[in-house]
Amino acid sequence: MKNLVFIFFLLFVYSLSFAQTKNSLYINVKDCRTKKQSYVSPNFSLYKDNVLIRKVNLKNQNSRIFTDLEYGEYKLEYYTLFGSETLTINISKNNNNQVIDLCIDYLDYAAQNHKPIIDKLKNEESYSILVESSGCFYNNEEKIIITKKGNAYYLKYKKRKKKLKEKELIAIRHFEIEMIIISQIYFCTTVDTYILTYNNEETVFIDRGCEWKGFYYLKQELNLE
Repeated sequence: MKNLVFIFFLLFVYSLSFAQTKNSLYINVKDCRTKKQSYVSPNFSLYKDNVLIRKVNLKNQNSRIFTDLEYGEYKLEYYTLFGSETLTINISKNNNNQVIDLCIDYLDYAAQNHKPIIDKLKNEESYSILVESSGCFYNNEEKIIITKKGNAYYLKYKKRKKKLKEKELIAIRHFEIEMIIISQIYFCTTVDTYILTYNNEETVFIDRGCEWKGFYYLKQELNLE
């Protein structure tokens, strides 16, 4: 009888130990430009010790929970609007149930090998961004002109003129970097054509996607909407 009680005790201790090493990871996909859930449904690949343990297609969902995970370091591979990204996640006793918000609009700008036109401008020089949008039932055209005067930058949009703040300069730089990447992927019935003109030279980028909406969000960052 004593042996039977001892065996049950060992099984109880083992079950507690096993339960304590099983944890959960909740993944939530967002478009962080809007703070809302994303309509993009990326695939996830979850690795532990460089071994694939879960592969998930969210389809039309915006979240997924991984359960029964052991302690350790995990790598989560997923896709944003601009390509693949890898996130390292550590699950430990002090951090065993995690909620991760993934931004589908995330991009490591510092890692991109591109110098935006705004950083090439000399004193009294200007360049323009012309956006032509076309779809099944509409056509639209908008234009922004940016001019450097001394150490300051000025913007002209329709009848509005304004001096650009530092955070707005950053938004313009990010917009151009994103545009270069997004023009290489996606397909949609709506087509946005971006024409950058500097020193009488035109550079054309075409966005055939429906998710980026780069110029729309740039206008918000510049308070033009």
